[in-house]
Amino acid sequence: MATPTRPAAPARQARGFSLIEMIQAAAILLMVAGAAATVVIRTGTITRATQQRYALEAAVDADVAVIQQLNDRYACANAAGTCAVANGPVDRNSYFPPRSGVDDDHNNLDDGTQAFELKCLSPTALVSPLVAVINGLPDPNGLTRNAAVDTVPSSGTALAYHRYTVTYTATDSGEVMRQLTLTPTTVAWCPRV
Repeated sequence: MATPTRPAAPARQARGFSLIEMIQAAAILLMVAGAAATVVIRTGTITRATQQRYALEAAVDADVAVIQQLNDRYACANAAGTCAVANGPVDRNSYFPPRSGVDDDHNNLDDGTQAFELKCLSPTALVSPLVAVINGLPDPNGLTRNAAVDTVPSSGTALAYHRYTVTYTATDSGEVMRQLTLTPTTVAWCPRV
């Protein structure tokens, strides 16, 4: 008679994963998922920051367009020689006071022309009213705008720059977003000294 034989032990592969192998797989899966979540979160943060930056840059661009329009419409063409921003478009005859032909004080200049030329000699008188108009505008969203008249060098020269600088600063971060220096068109009508 034949001797009974024992059934063969099942192969290791047929038994499945051991508990230790399952824990190791879960740990690896958690590390990969954590790394992926970190990448997704950082990407979202960077995307939001980039969108905010683009929004601030667009606000600066729009405000600069308004300021350039004010700069081009700033004129001193009235008979008194006072300067203001014109309501509509201006032409080449709109920047300088017209001559009336009347010489009230025997100085060969109309009062408006004389007032304008005196402003041209001052370092701040010609540009200050325009800077006041710009600083009176509401700040763009998320930004602080500051316009300031550029000062004359301290070398004793009487030369007036007749320019101003506009600085845009991000309200949240305090970062200077842009700075530009402008000269009003009307300055081209100042006499050369």
